[in-house]
Amino acid sequence: MIALFTDYDRTITDKELELCSQVIDKVIKLRKTRNLKFIVASGRTLEFLQSKLHDFADGLIAENGAIIYYNEKKEIFGKNESEQIKKALNKVKDMVYFGEVICYALKDAEPLVRDTLKSQNVNFSIEKNKNSIMVMPQFINKGFGISRITEAMGLGEVQKIAIGDDENDISMLKMVDLPVALGNSDARLKAIAKMVTEKEYCDGALEILEQLNLQANSKLP
Repeated sequence: MIALFTDYDRTITDKELELCSQVIDKVIKLRKTRNLKFIVASGRTLEFLQSKLHDFADGLIAENGAIIYYNEKKEIFGKNESEQIKKALNKVKDMVYFGEVICYALKDAEPLVRDTLKSQNVNFSIEKNKNSIMVMPQFINKGFGISRITEAMGLGEVQKIAIGDDENDISMLKMVDLPVALGNSDARLKAIAKMVTEKEYCDGALEILEQLNLQANSKLP
């Protein structure tokens, strides 16, 4: 058995954020031939991920690690801490979108968001994802989400691979046996990855899925 954790946007999608049908087909095949457990970790909401992936993902990590979903079960973390953040950011609510736990804003709003939270002595962390930021309780990140869903799904002794492309994937890559950065990845991801794909976006993810398919009786390096 192998547990494969992947980011969503620009990892199993193309540059225009369209889900790659080839990735879907390969994952479905590998779930049968290699007993692959396929888990998507994203800053996106759970509702969005379910609408795209519910039929073939074994687990979902939503809101950057704050929500996990597996076997029709949903667990939420950081709700109390989140309420303090949301209460503080209500002053700038026109610039912020509130998820169940984390808050989203455009990158240009980061200075105002930081100043607003600091002025009210609220503990928080911010992670960037392309042109947006995610504001969340300090302990929430994709690595936290992986640790929780790994325990919940009994994947502790399973070989784990993670594929990502941006800053908020760093904690995820640090949690697995084989961290993979896509060709389009942030330089900080490439620095900690054991593998960097030649191709970009979902074509890079397909490189890894092809290797899993070819190496049916062995582990990736």
